[in-house]
Amino acid sequence: MAQLKFIIGAAGTGKTTSTLKSLIPLDLQIACLAFTHSAVNNMKNIISEEDKLQKTIDFYTLHKFFQLPIPFKSMPLNRYVREKIKQYSIIVIDEFSLIPLDIIHYIIDNLKEYSSIKTILIGDLLQLPPITPECDKTFNYKFFRKIWNPEYSLDVAYYLSNTIYCADEYQKSDKMILTHNYRSNTTVMNILNDVFTNSYIPLTPLSFLSTPESNDYVIISSEYSILSDVLQKSNEFSQTGYPTKIGKTKSNKCILNETVDSDFLNGDVVEITKVYPEFDIVEITNTNKQTLSIPYDKLLPYNFITVHKAQGRGYDNVVLILDSLFEITMLYTGITRAKKNIKFIIFNMKNQSKIEKNLQKSINQFNQLKKFLSK
Repeated sequence: MAQLKFIIGAAGTGKTTSTLKSLIPLDLQIACLAFTHSAVNNMKNIISEEDKLQKTIDFYTLHKFFQLPIPFKSMPLNRYVREKIKQYSIIVIDEFSLIPLDIIHYIIDNLKEYSSIKTILIGDLLQLPPITPECDKTFNYKFFRKIWNPEYSLDVAYYLSNTIYCADEYQKSDKMILTHNYRSNTTVMNILNDVFTNSYIPLTPLSFLSTPESNDYVIISSEYSILSDVLQKSNEFSQTGYPTKIGKTKSNKCILNETVDSDFLNGDVVEITKVYPEFDIVEITNTNKQTLSIPYDKLLPYNFITVHKAQGRGYDNVVLILDSLFEITMLYTGITRAKKNIKFIIFNMKNQSKIEKNLQKSINQFNQLKKFLSK
């Protein structure tokens, strides 16, 4: 049976940072995996350049490591992948709640035969589940229960606190030693507590989007139709600039709206390096300096993003556009994208009563999650 350990906790509490830094001194071969390039790059940034040189730590997307086909379909692992898995003592999979259910089932099933390898899956049950028909779209602990097995190990970082319980002496104990890692900025955490404890959301007027200050904020909403309306009212909207699916943006930084291949995945941040307006084509460059020419309607503005696309990312300043679709996972995910400041705007005030009802329902669901994790 595979040695699987789940580390679950709230955003910003240091799950990934604490886990990776506690594993580095063990001098073992470690594979760090994630579903998106942004999550992989986040892990790379945690490890110092000195440790990368001295330790055997490798970073892959899940598609690269397991050679997953696009679109995904289940098939036996080839000999190359099987031999590669055997090279590692520990496999860390970050942001497991972002992985589609069929892929995470496939990965767990294939790792079962490697009993000597420890696999650590890190995630946050309150964030949005993957967009697939099999997943519960309203509450993620139901998604987690579909992959849970009593033989797995579970360590829980309590939600709505500033601490996470993490691995300190991983080799010495199956139960992780408790250490504390405090979030550097508690402003957003205090707002999160206020929203979920007192059902209170401090609203900002819509006119804020027309101020120069708003240019320093990333605008997040539930869907692109709302963001398109917001884009037209903000200072970022321009008749000249780089085209995207929902308008034009002055920034050359954009987000891919679909997977092109294993080097250019849905949600990856890319930069536009050339524009060919006569063909509706742009040349993009990813973080690995690879280039690709694609139709511009496959791109979305970097500063205007849906909650789903924002998962796994952090921004200093966030404006959260609330609408009637918001419930616990959207609200929680949106708030926890902010590192320093967050503002809430109701784009259509007719939705205010529906938002308030959803918030109260969310608090009840949040209590269900705490009850499930405390068993």
